[in-house]
Amino acid sequence: MNDRSTEIKRKGDKDGNTITEPEEILKRWNEYGKTLFSGLSDENEKLRPEELLVNAETEPLPLLDEVKAAVRELKSRKASGLDGIPGEVLKFVGESGMKAIHHLCCKIWETCQWPTDWKSQEFVMLHKGGNIKDCSNYRTIALISHSRKVLLIIILNRQKSKIEQELSDCQAGYRINRGTIDMLFVLQILTEKVRNSDQEMYITFIDYSKAFESVKHNHLFNTMDLMGFPKHLMKLIAGLYSDQRATIQWDDKKCEFFNITKGVTQGCILSPHLFNIYTEKIMQEADIDQLGVNINGRNLTNLRYADDTALMSHNITSMRRILHRVDESGKKAGLKLNAKKTKVMQLKPENSSLYDLKIDQTVLENVEDFKYLGSVRTIDGSCSKDIKMRIGMAKKKKIELNNVWKDHNIPIEVKLKLLKCLIWPVMMYGCEAWSQKKDHDKRIEAAEMWFYRRILRVKWTDKRTNESVLKELKTERTLLNLINARKLKYVGHALPNHRTSLMETVCEGRLDGRIRKGRPPMSLLTNLTTACGLSLHQIIQKS
Repeated sequence: MNDRSTEIKRKGDKDGNTITEPEEILKRWNEYGKTLFSGLSDENEKLRPEELLVNAETEPLPLLDEVKAAVRELKSRKASGLDGIPGEVLKFVGESGMKAIHHLCCKIWETCQWPTDWKSQEFVMLHKGGNIKDCSNYRTIALISHSRKVLLIIILNRQKSKIEQELSDCQAGYRINRGTIDMLFVLQILTEKVRNSDQEMYITFIDYSKAFESVKHNHLFNTMDLMGFPKHLMKLIAGLYSDQRATIQWDDKKCEFFNITKGVTQGCILSPHLFNIYTEKIMQEADIDQLGVNINGRNLTNLRYADDTALMSHNITSMRRILHRVDESGKKAGLKLNAKKTKVMQLKPENSSLYDLKIDQTVLENVEDFKYLGSVRTIDGSCSKDIKMRIGMAKKKKIELNNVWKDHNIPIEVKLKLLKCLIWPVMMYGCEAWSQKKDHDKRIEAAEMWFYRRILRVKWTDKRTNESVLKELKTERTLLNLINARKLKYVGHALPNHRTSLMETVCEGRLDGRIRKGRPPMSLLTNLTTACGLSLHQIIQKS
């Protein structure tokens, strides 16, 4: 631990040389921040809000009730910005305080001029992985003023319906009643349908280099203008983005402020939604709707959760076109694909030769499995690797809480509740997309008993039966039932409501081509319909 702590306090300069002096490290962070957020190559790309939408029609002023509702939406126990005012303080300012906040919001609304303090932010750096000394291996999380969040919430609420209208059903990131499970569910069913047919499918999991930090402000507002967003709201956001500055906190110290001329900061309420709009335009300009996987007459070309994108096609030629067009469209918007982290999965018959895909003459790696949205996807649609990974992650989480399990002062009943609340969610993530077989069920039950034995501190040399362990704990095996209930709850909620036309198309649609001979392997839909005792059509009709 001490070795790692020492390593964290060291950084590498832009030439890779190790620096240890605190002042030099702060200078390096300042240099990195300027490169990341101030790297406009063209002076014409600089945002000038005074020239943007001069004749914009003013939107109605925020109401006092909107301000109160926005303050109530502020989450508690969140880090404050540079002003040091916690969000909880705003919730107890009383009626006079609310009127003062309302007056300030209205003034900003009319002038589109934001206070300097609200345009300043502090970045906290979180290590993602890789070399600790490399600044690019850290995620920048912005700590912004809670007072600023109040007005941002109002702006977001005013345009939420418009944002939903513009986004395709292939995008599930930061949307109401949508999530990562939707994308995993669709991808699993699609993989299984390809596996059971004579079709091939190519999936490219693309990765953008510093996606959020690479957004060009002018390009963003041009996109919003073309989509028909209210011009006054655009001018408000542009006023916030102009003359922004930030500092980076490191080891309880801050580097000098630097200007921000591009990017949407992670940690800002608006950023995810603006980024969704940005990437939606990239996909539209890529013009790939006529390519992709044809299912029920619809060409499915991509699945997205924010910047986590999976491109897909039935043949290698179309896949190359899709990848090239998305790459070119992204470059125009400032987003570049990272060839090292972009992977390809080729779902083909056994013993078939693999094709090479390239980005800027760099050959992409072909893989048989890939961790997408926290779940392992494989070429054969098997959930074995994902279940194995989830069990491993759950055991790791259990070990992190060993002090709790070993504490004799904590009753067994409390430990079981902690197991259910803290460990089972880690274990069950993505289970809605598992096509379970009997051997998977046995592995899950064995893992459950492993946790129970650790709670009682039972050694394998004690040679105790599972039944005796369950009897002492006064419990039963419940994990498998919880997983099945979670799957049925999801399918009962998702399919009847047809959350999206995408969900309906993939679940009920058919691929081109013929079904392969022989008994098909267990599929997710078969797994679900067997558990319900109903057909897929009956599930939809009854719900």
